[in-house]
Amino acid sequence: MTFLSVVLTTIFFFAPLQDNDFNWQKSDLKEKLNHLSCCQTKEIVNWDSSLLGLTKEDYAIKQRDILNSLQEQILASNDIELITLFKRAVRNHNTIYNEYVAKPIQSFNKHHPDLDFKIPETNIILDVLDNEVIVTSELSILRQSNSSSLILDGYKQEVSEVCINGSKLNESEYKVTAHELIILSLPKDSQFTLKVMSKIDPYNNDSMEGLYKTGKWLSTQCESEGARRIFYTIDRPDNLSKYTVTIIADNKRYPTRISNGNLVFEDFHPDGRAIIKWHDPYPKPSYLFATVLGDFDIIEGTYQTKEEEEEVKLQVFVEKGKKEQGKYSLWALKQSMWFDQTFFDRKYDLEYLKMVSIPDFNMGAMENKGLLIFNAMDLLIDKDSGPDNYFRLVAYIVMHEYAHNWSGNRVTVKNWFELPLKEAFTDFRAMLFDEHFFSSEIARVGQIQRLRESQFPEDASALAHPIQIESYVSSDDLYDQTTYVKGREVFRMLHTILGDKFRVAQNAYFSKYDGQAVSFKELLTTLSDVSGVDLSVFERWFHQIGTPTITLTMNYNSNNNTAEILVKQSCTNPKTNEEQKPFHIPLFLELIGSDGKIISPKMKVDFKDREMVFRFDNVNEKPIPLFLHGLSAPVKWKYDFTNEELETIVLHTDDAFWRFEAGTIFAKKQLIKLATIIMKNPEKEIFLSPNVHNFYRHVLNSDTLSPMAKAQILDLPSLRTLAEELKIYDYQLIAKVCDKFKKQLAKELENDLVDLLEKTPNPKTYNPFSKNFVHEMKVRKLRNTILSYLVSFDEEKYVSLAIEQYLESDNFNNKGAIVNILANISDPQRENVLHDFYERWKNDKVVLNHWMIAMASSKNCTIKMLDDIQNKDGFDPKNPNHLRSIFRVFANNLAIYHDSKGKGYKYLTDNIIRIANFNPVLANQFVQAAFVDFKKLLDTQKSLMQKQLIRLREAPGVAASIRERANNFLGES
Repeated sequence: MTFLSVVLTTIFFFAPLQDNDFNWQKSDLKEKLNHLSCCQTKEIVNWDSSLLGLTKEDYAIKQRDILNSLQEQILASNDIELITLFKRAVRNHNTIYNEYVAKPIQSFNKHHPDLDFKIPETNIILDVLDNEVIVTSELSILRQSNSSSLILDGYKQEVSEVCINGSKLNESEYKVTAHELIILSLPKDSQFTLKVMSKIDPYNNDSMEGLYKTGKWLSTQCESEGARRIFYTIDRPDNLSKYTVTIIADNKRYPTRISNGNLVFEDFHPDGRAIIKWHDPYPKPSYLFATVLGDFDIIEGTYQTKEEEEEVKLQVFVEKGKKEQGKYSLWALKQSMWFDQTFFDRKYDLEYLKMVSIPDFNMGAMENKGLLIFNAMDLLIDKDSGPDNYFRLVAYIVMHEYAHNWSGNRVTVKNWFELPLKEAFTDFRAMLFDEHFFSSEIARVGQIQRLRESQFPEDASALAHPIQIESYVSSDDLYDQTTYVKGREVFRMLHTILGDKFRVAQNAYFSKYDGQAVSFKELLTTLSDVSGVDLSVFERWFHQIGTPTITLTMNYNSNNNTAEILVKQSCTNPKTNEEQKPFHIPLFLELIGSDGKIISPKMKVDFKDREMVFRFDNVNEKPIPLFLHGLSAPVKWKYDFTNEELETIVLHTDDAFWRFEAGTIFAKKQLIKLATIIMKNPEKEIFLSPNVHNFYRHVLNSDTLSPMAKAQILDLPSLRTLAEELKIYDYQLIAKVCDKFKKQLAKELENDLVDLLEKTPNPKTYNPFSKNFVHEMKVRKLRNTILSYLVSFDEEKYVSLAIEQYLESDNFNNKGAIVNILANISDPQRENVLHDFYERWKNDKVVLNHWMIAMASSKNCTIKMLDDIQNKDGFDPKNPNHLRSIFRVFANNLAIYHDSKGKGYKYLTDNIIRIANFNPVLANQFVQAAFVDFKKLLDTQKSLMQKQLIRLREAPGVAASIRERANNFLGES
């Protein structure tokens, strides 16, 4: 028997035992784990006498092995107290012995412990000094159990004083570990006050979690576990507290000092320091705490709520000199407030609503109560600093963060397993806002593209999980495409199924659970009870994984003029390959004729079974079926349309999704055919048939299609979409096919393209506040798509036309479009434009991202180019946006990233490991982009990627969440 087996049999249930003996052994184990969880240094836990006398290195290895061996048995015990203690012990071991970390632990929803204490009131004083911040937190503690100790979360804080009910504790009455403040001496009272004084260093905090320095400012990011880096608390979303925050700081250095809630008072001291107090009357979890200090330009406005006619003071805080770039976000905020109140009856509830633009930010934005903090790239824009689609993005994100005021803030989540309850519910409302202001043609099609490009691959990979999450290693793992993108589509289906009853039911939900932390169960029960609609089958969307497929087959009988349509649904679990139960799908079904006229109008169908049959009488020709209008469910579908039917749909349907879809299918069919030819004979010259030319010619010359519809049909399907269709993930081959197709098509349609370009002049004005702005966006999109085709076909002939637009354009959108076109060609004339664009924006940390994205996404991108960019003036090696603009964009430049020698894989893995050392949250975001295709790659590519996954998993110092993601991918090899 090995040493480890001896240890396990002495401390844990290894063989059948009597209950008393079992409990005694479990108690012994708990004592040892408790010792380890409370260790402040490399103390020895007496696991077994044979461990005594070992070197510190050997002891760390043995302790790691013991913890690894215990994990499975402890999780299987379902003893929540034991599991919680084990997780604390492992976390402490991994911090103290960070070179010999134990394997990651899955947290399970069923093991989530109840609160032993709540904190209904939190009073924080932040004394901001030159090199540190002194934090005084006074917590009102309310008992929920008879626990003899109080454990508060805290990280990288230096505790100087702890008091209970005004009496200072001596150091024997509490313990401070790397992650906790453990109060050992508690009063028996049901409620008492705890005061903690500590120091934190935001000036050297590169993680961008908690309070950190960004430029000359201080800002916070507390979701999901950042608050513990600022003050000691129970850092869980179900611990709701009313916050009062006092900030003391130098007034000259930090003239802006803001926090959640309403202003209580402000005073100025003779020494130049100022004191300001904020109070939020609404209880909230610690992840919604926020504060920002700095010297900003401020854009101000007001918003009048409808019923009570209360005036809300609106403020946007931006970097000095960027006031113009902040004005659009204020407009977007007012539209968001109007939309959420008009369509969802959600009214704002504080005197102030503040938005802040921060250049260094891990996420897109954060919905802190009354103080919304944004990544500067997602808030700052004007006609001279961002493209058209970023106006839409800014408005969307502003709406998302504002809408959280009710779905996430007033009604929050019970735990992080319920994250989509706030994120998906909120993002669904932002989707509808997006469509309302930017048209379904732009907004809905864009949403569908993101679903297919980002969430469908995730749902087919090792990262697949149900929307209602059952387990995770790190809460950081949960902020993914399934939570947001699939989740919002599921809420959209709920809205479709319930119709007008949805609004009544969601109002009942908000009213009933205001000020509480809840789960999906409460929401679905309320929606079902109030609407009277049985949602028991629909609930499977929250618990089953994978992407369902809808298959349609038609049997048309010309003898009796009947059409019969069989609809089937299936969804295989991507991890087990088992068929799952059918979903509740709002199907919709419509029939049109070859002339585009309606034979059978659109009808809504609640599709809950494996299959359904629809029969239509008096149909004089084989009809063309349209279904899933607006892509009414996040599914894939199969039906064999002819090319003629696709053209009919494109030219006649009024459904923006089906116009886009039919154009995409037509292109896919041609590209797949060409790819098959080139796979057999790579040197074979290809030609497009007259039918293909005519299809696109009819699109270009149509009087009924909008400029955006024409542009969308000209845009070829993505490489990933085509690889999925081919079932061969050879991105370089597919890119070659697409290039040839585009050049051939441009050659044949040159005169039509030039003619349409001349008939579609650039709008004379550029005003994002104008009612015509959306139409003008569509016009600019078409013009720039045409230019892309012409330049790809004949660089020498048309590059001068592109450069002319760059030089003469009065807006960023048209200049940026030309930069993207020129980045993908070889003509030497491109260099002056690319250099000019860089020189113009190199000193603007936000706008420079657009230049980097153009370079990293181009077909001319090389690893040397990426290294050169990182050595240029203006590049910030720790700015999340700059890193995303290089590495995430490179990972999605599929034909370049997946090079035949695996250099792209190694390069990205090198940088993920490097970034993980100072910003593990950001590094974790890159892992998904880097390896999502692993399961599907050709064997040679898969082998090259596998080596890098192993490197990543075994790299020292890499966060548990990153190692676990690598393990998940490797489990599929």
